[in-house]
Amino acid sequence: METSRAIPDVPWSEFGLRALDAADQMLDASGHDMLSLRDIAAAAAGTHPAILKQFGSQVGFLAELAARQWDHLAAAMPVGGTDVVAVVLADIAYAIDHPHRFRLMYSDVLWNKRTDPNYRGNAREHLALGRMEAARDVNFLTLETAMREAGQAKRTRLVAALLTGLSFEFVNERLFQGDRAQQLAHAEELVGMVVG
Repeated sequence: METSRAIPDVPWSEFGLRALDAADQMLDASGHDMLSLRDIAAAAAGTHPAILKQFGSQVGFLAELAARQWDHLAAAMPVGGTDVVAVVLADIAYAIDHPHRFRLMYSDVLWNKRTDPNYRGNAREHLALGRMEAARDVNFLTLETAMREAGQAKRTRLVAALLTGLSFEFVNERLFQGDRAQQLAHAEELVGMVVG
């Protein structure tokens, strides 16, 4: 059963796309805590006010950047597969390969704003935060579909929570150090214990 996981693209200007591309590269190099909108704007041949105009604020920009990371993860997921281990390992592999992107995807700053009913961000911030949540939900749906087809639908939330924690353990190199292949072999063994 193949499911569509695409979140509609927002029609960003050429500058907006260049800014997101530059932020992707900077994110890989140093993490989201070190991102500067001024540096991103300069790398994208634009200005800080242009980023603010397009994305509403730093929160709006980071939320859109996080949504983009969820989109990248969705593209790495096996489509229509019922192999729960393959779906979970795709998520862990993304976390291992892109630790700074993974941390941004789960940023407390962004998720706290998304879930705070008193947060008074502007419309562009709320659009980006909503897109971030929708992109995350699409990835959850991939796991949920695989779990349902494997006859384990009741365990989906448990597996999702364990997956997130396990991914962070690999990102923070607390569980297993070593090269990517060694980490994924350890991950496959652990995931097999959880979903097997």
